[in-house]
Formats: sequence, structure tokens, C-alpha cells
Amino acid sequence: MPFYSKVSGEMVPYTGELPQEAALAIERADDQAIIENLTKGELQPYFAYSYPVQTKEGTKEIIGISVEGANEIARQLGNIKISASLRVEEREGYFYVIVEATDLMRNVTLPAVGRQSKFVLGKGMVPTDQIDETAFVKAVSKATRNGILKVAPQDVIARILQRLDSRVIKQIPAPPSTKELPHH
Repeated sequence: MPFYSKVSGEMVPYTGELPQEAALAIERADDQAIIENLTKGELQPYFAYSYPVQTKEGTKEIIGISVEGANEIARQLGNIKISASLRVEEREGYFYVIVEATDLMRNVTLPAVGRQSKFVLGKGMVPTDQIDETAFVKAVSKATRNGILKVAPQDVIARILQRLDSRVIKQIPAPPSTKELPHH
């Protein structure tokens, strides 16, 4: 990331060795600005979803980041690349899309998978006989989301979720069925 300083009243690219504490302070401030930007309620209707899960300790809210939420995280963080090369597999009524996500700043590349039923889901999340014409696009979107979330700094994601206004978290009334979905 380039840095700047004022020389004779003008802003110019910083030359010389940058003290590590300055770079870290700017990184922290950048992370904080990203969190503040993403947690404004007026941005998108839903950046995250929440649904209750019963545990031994009682009901816990499980929060997942939406495709739009992940895309906005990528836009705000920058330096995240999703490879244009993707691998697609069709198995037992599902599309599986595998992409590679790269954090260009940290030089880390990780694979990510998205899965989507080729059939419209009906009551109880059970696939119907009706073909979902957008299934492939959904699988690519989910793989992209999963890739972004894999390479984005987890502490930043956790702070974003912690500060999200409840109005931008869509409450799902019940968790999806835990039964195995029938195969077509």
C-alpha cells in the first residue's frame, strides 16, 4: 500500500523506510473505517442472516454473511481476487463450483466451494421437480462469497458482525432442516 506525506505543503508519495508502528496504526485505522462503513444500516438491506440453533446451553443465534455482504467486504478491503478459472461439477442434482480466492496483500490463495441444487427448493428445503434456471449463477455466487470470507481477515469480519445493526441482519425463523436432502 502506498503512503504519503506533506512536503512543502504538498502531498507526495512517502519515500524512505516506514516505521512499522506507522504502518500498523494505518492498517488498524483502515480496518476500523471498513467496519464503520459496513455497519451503517442504510447500505444494503441484508449483509447477514441469522437463525436460531438449539444447543445444550439453549438457543444460539448463528450468523452467516450474505453474498452481498461478502461482496461489500471485498470492495471495502480491496486486494481480494477471485480467479476467473473455476471448476464445475454436477453430481446428484447439484452444481458444485470451486474457485480460488487470493488475498493479494498477504499473498494467500485458498480454494472455496459453492453448492446449489439444480432444482427449485420447496417446503422443508426439499428439491422439487422444477429446474432452477439460476442454479449455476447461485453456485458461482456462493463459491465467490465463501472464497472472499476465507481470505478476508477473520478479526475484521468478527468486528463487522459484532457492530452490525440488527436491521441489516435478516432473521430466519427456523434453521434449515438437518435431514439429508433427497437426491434427484
